[in-house]
Amino acid sequence: MAGAPFGNKNAANAKRFQKAMEKVLARKYGDVDAGYEAIAKIYIEIAEGKDANLIKDFADRVDGKPRQQIEAVDDEGRTLAIGLVAYRPAAEADNPLPIPAAPVSTPGSSGS
Repeated sequence: MAGAPFGNKNAANAKRFQKAMEKVLARKYGDVDAGYEAIAKIYIEIAEGKDANLIKDFADRVDGKPRQQIEAVDDEGRTLAIGLVAYRPAAEADNPLPIPAAPVSTPGSSGS
């Protein structure tokens, strides 16, 4: 299952700030795109004064935060493979899908 559990209402509220911001931008600048452009100009002018956090904040608000990759290594520096276990949506706690657990080799490793 991807995302939040069934019935979770958090996704409905996820874009509240963006919607409110777009309403204000449209009201003040005539349309949303003109508002974003005006704010971006201000952010860039401030960022040129060496405040790069404003550029990052604005980009995160408009485009969403970029995905982050996590790499796990063991004590010897070898990359660890992470596995996901899937269960039937209505599975009982003691009755998961019959997927055997087995180590997975990463490229360039011997599997141990």
